[in-house]
Amino acid sequence: MAKHTPTPWCVEDPMGPDQLWLVEAGKQTYEWRCIAIVASDDPINDEDRDSVEPISMAEMEANAAFIVKACNNHDALVDALRTLDTLLDFGDEALETVWTFEDLTSIQAAFDKARAALDQVTDAVLIPPRHT
Repeated sequence: MAKHTPTPWCVEDPMGPDQLWLVEAGKQTYEWRCIAIVASDDPINDEDRDSVEPISMAEMEANAAFIVKACNNHDALVDALRTLDTLLDFGDEALETVWTFEDLTSIQAAFDKARAALDQVTDAVLIPPRHT
């Protein structure tokens, strides 16, 4: 299985505000490779207009931001959860276990990683200004 494009990713609008690209953050415009396109939606024909609610520009921007935040924080969250799972999985010996200073330090570090990733997920992703 191939590896995904390295993170972090960001949202750009090289084709105009009705189509957002997910690209590698920190790259110059000429270096961008389109990871994914998130677009607003217009029903295909007039019949569809009554039964399909199009994706608005605001919803498109929210979808792009959500995808970027989830992808950029995936590895940190997985790592933190694996660490916590390892530290907390003592099975039947749990009641007999005494936490060592190293255990507590590792648990605190894992919680710190999880908190930092959560902060990233709840922070706004910068979306390029709309062209007017």
